[in-house]
Amino acid sequence: LDGAERLRLLREALAHREQVRQHWRDRAIASRLLAQALDREQQASGAEALLRQNIETVPMVPEGDRTREGLALRTHRVQAQIDLAWFQLAHGRPAEASQTASQALARVPQRITLSWDHPHRMASEALVWAQLPAGDAAALRAAWQGYEDSRQRMARGTRTSLLHEVDRLL
Repeated sequence: LDGAERLRLLREALAHREQVRQHWRDRAIASRLLAQALDREQQASGAEALLRQNIETVPMVPEGDRTREGLALRTHRVQAQIDLAWFQLAHGRPAEASQTASQALARVPQRITLSWDHPHRMASEALVWAQLPAGDAAALRAAWQGYEDSRQRMARGTRTSLLHEVDRLL
């Protein structure tokens, strides 16, 4: 498909999902795919608007909500912020990307469970890349240490994370 046809079909798919009020996750996936296609077609403002909408349309979950759906909503919001941070980086806006990645990291719980390993690593990685152009050695060192801690935690295996996850479920 050419770019215009792809955009038309993705817009139709998103409109259909919104019309039939599909689950938020299905709408978010369609919206993310459309944002990526818009970016490829040099329509950055439309892509960014969709990425921001993906963050804003995720229902807020009370902090004490320990349901599976609540966890999915919280991790999705972080992932949506990470998508926006990478978009900002790709468009030469590292200061904004740093702020967005920091906001995503702030949503990650202090006690990282298995469900949060990947979002934490991805947000940490985005923050490292956003800090590189700034030239602030202390901020870059802190971002790198956060990324390394996350990477090493995943490399050590998931036993501790799995125990935390079981504890959360109980």
